Amino acid sequence: MAENLTKIYNRVLASLKWPVEKRLWDETSLQITCVTARRRHVMSIPRRGDAVREIEFLHELAHARLAEDVHPLLATGVFVPRPPDHVLRELVWPTQSAADWFADALLWEWAPHACAMEIREHLGYVLATTVAKLSNGQLFYAGGLICAQARYWKIMPFEAPQLLQPVIDVLLRFQPEKPTLAKMQALLNALAELTTPYRVRAVENNGETVWAVE
Repeated sequence: MAENLTKIYNRVLASLKWPVEKRLWDETSLQITCVTARRRHVMSIPRRGDAVREIEFLHELAHARLAEDVHPLLATGVFVPRPPDHVLRELVWPTQSAADWFADALLWEWAPHACAMEIREHLGYVLATTVAKLSNGQLFYAGGLICAQARYWKIMPFEAPQLLQPVIDVLLRFQPEKPTLAKMQALLNALAELTTPYRVRAVENNGETVWAVE
C-alpha cells in the first residue's frame, strides 16, 4: 500500500529541532541548506519549472534530519576556504551523491513504497541514457547512485551500464543506514577518487566543522 507522503512530511517536519524556512530561487533544483549559525534549515524551491513533488520535499527533510541527528555536513557541503570554481565543480557531484546515499536510506525507512517507485522510474531514465551522456560528471555520479540503490534494495533485475560500475561498487561498500561524519568523509573521498585528484577532510573553522580541500 502506498504511503501518505503528506502525513509523513508533516510528521518529520514537526519532529525537527530547527525550523524550516522556505524561499523561492532561480535555480532548477530543490535544495535544503543547514544554516548552523542561525539554527535554521533553508529550503530553496525553484521559482519556475515543474512543480516539486512530495517525495522530493521529503528527501530534503531527510537531509535536515541527518544534519540534526548526525552532522550538518550530511545536508550541506560547506567548503572553507572556498576552493577555485574548477575544484568545486569536481567535488560537488561526489559530495551530493555521498549525502544522497545516506539521505535516501532514511527516506526508504519512512516511505519504502514511494522510494522504490522513485528509484525504478529514475533507473529507467539511466538505462535509456547514452554512454556519452553518462560520462558527464553529474550523470556519472547520479546514474551510479540510482543503480546502486536499485541493487541495494533489489528493486528489479537489470544490467547496469559498465561505465557506472565504479560508482556502484564504491557506494555498495558503505552501509547507508548508519551514517557518521567519518563514513561520509570516507565515501565522499572514495567517490571523488574516481574522477579527481582532490580530497576533503572535516576540520574545525570558527566553531563550525567544514570541508577542507586537500
